[in-house]
Amino acid sequence: METKTLTPGNKVAGMGAIITDKGTYFRVWAPNAEAVFIAGSFNNFDKGACPLENEGNGYWAGFAENAKAGDEYKYFLQTPFGEFFRNDPYARQMTNSVGNGVIYDSN
Repeated sequence: METKTLTPGNKVAGMGAIITDKGTYFRVWAPNAEAVFIAGSFNNFDKGACPLENEGNGYWAGFAENAKAGDEYKYFLQTPFGEFFRNDPYARQMTNSVGNGVIYDSN
């Protein structure tokens, strides 16, 4: 799965996983990352399948078209210090305290 190209018209305000009519939009602050990806149940936790775009100032964002409410996810970061799976600090739901984030639909 690929992310969509981000243009001013399709950026979404907010942090974390945000459900839209085009898929789920993800944004995270990872200032030391060289690359950031979304890995989740919607892409078999393939750590390279869904790259996010560097927005500058440490922010990374992008769409995952197939990600929907109830899907689990983590961010996968490539940094100068190694590669890491990280939970979303803005996740509105988690499987447990050390588990995966869950895309949450507040509607």
